[in-house]
Amino acid sequence: MLRSIKPKGRVIALFLCIPVIWYVFSVFVPLLTAVFYSLFEWKGGPKKTFIGLANYIDLIKDGTFWEAFSHNIYLVLACIVGQVGIAFVFVLIVNSRLVKLKGIHRTFGFFPSTISAVCIGFIWMMIYDYKRGVLNWLLTVTGHEDKVKVWLNEPFLLWFLWQFP
Repeated sequence: MLRSIKPKGRVIALFLCIPVIWYVFSVFVPLLTAVFYSLFEWKGGPKKTFIGLANYIDLIKDGTFWEAFSHNIYLVLACIVGQVGIAFVFVLIVNSRLVKLKGIHRTFGFFPSTISAVCIGFIWMMIYDYKRGVLNWLLTVTGHEDKVKVWLNEPFLLWFLWQFP
């Protein structure tokens, strides 16, 4: 790769900073706050009584917790085996030498992944359509006929309509 095209380390770090900060404040800060509040007996309001690990000891002794925990473990294992295991078996079957028309099987297997994007595209076309679009109809009904336009013919606006539907 050319040296002029390769991004510098600080540029990469700068671009990674925003999602990492977002992740820290949306995952780790609430997690640490929950752990902090779990060390107190608190019924709401300003008065909190520090009890340390007593809530966790009560949790370990509680039979309902262990029943719910076992149900969650069962669901996790069933989903992993059910989704990944069965999908793996189907992939092995489709890729075996005995299967004819592998391309058609792969197409129909991948078809559900693409159909949702096509449907979303059609929905947004129905919203932005000049003659029958929901957006122009809404502008006309609310008395803003001067703002009705062909939304998909303006290059600058098209970038925003396409990028952020």
